[in-house]
Amino acid sequence: MANASRIAVTDFPLFMSLAPELRSKIWLHTLPDPIKPALFRYKKGCWHLLHLTKYDPCGEYDPLDDTKNMRLEFRHNMLGHVQIETRLVSVNHEAREVAVRWAHKKGFVVQEIEEYPIFSCPFNPGRDILYIPPDEVVRFLAETDDILNKVEPANRDPLPRTFVKNFAIMEVSLWAHGPSFLRRVFKNFLPVGMLVILIDTELGTEFADRYLNLQERWEFRKGGAWVWDNKKKLWNGHGRRFRDKLKFYSLVDRSREGLRGVLACDDGPNFKIQLAAAIPLRYRRSFY
Repeated sequence: MANASRIAVTDFPLFMSLAPELRSKIWLHTLPDPIKPALFRYKKGCWHLLHLTKYDPCGEYDPLDDTKNMRLEFRHNMLGHVQIETRLVSVNHEAREVAVRWAHKKGFVVQEIEEYPIFSCPFNPGRDILYIPPDEVVRFLAETDDILNKVEPANRDPLPRTFVKNFAIMEVSLWAHGPSFLRRVFKNFLPVGMLVILIDTELGTEFADRYLNLQERWEFRKGGAWVWDNKKKLWNGHGRRFRDKLKFYSLVDRSREGLRGVLACDDGPNFKIQLAAAIPLRYRRSFY
């Protein structure tokens, strides 16, 4: 850490002679904005039955008919955190303070290990993506049924309450489950905004910091997308495709067509299928 500080001073003496306010603006300019979507691995145990009361924050409580007050809620706040990496904390003390203030302003969690700040963020349903690994797809699809089978018959038809809009699966999962997986997602999660299909890579669960149990951050290299136009009831394709994946794109085409019936009945926002390769952030060349 001390070496980083000396390098900053000796290699950039003119920079250190600038006014502190100007240096602070320059440091801030190197930080990521906006934060890009991250993959959060699915965990069993996020689904919970909820009986609404008059204090329901979503205002859905029905005082006249209590049978309408059951919800099956997916609690995305139980998915854990992913690390937000920024090399600015390694430059010098001044840059580190700027980065810490930025992290607090963004609402990130700031923790320290040996006086070194570690930034992380919880799942943001408006931005981030719920990733279902191949070995968890069956459990993911069965979890709601398992919960409802254990309750009284009168409570087995609750409305879903979910805020997760974006999902990701591996290529092999689409080969194995096809449109049936997507139809089940549409049943449990409304509205659904995007499904990311990841080409086969070594996408295991890595921890950016095992002491804090933070998931490693993954980002994407895109390989073509299709957007369902709710008004025109058709798919619009765009973007460059990966080479040597012709069979896989044919499978995606068949899966898209198999979803027409579901999407035609959905009045929500346009649904997107995005093909991508997941890349660990540590392999990505970036100053932050």
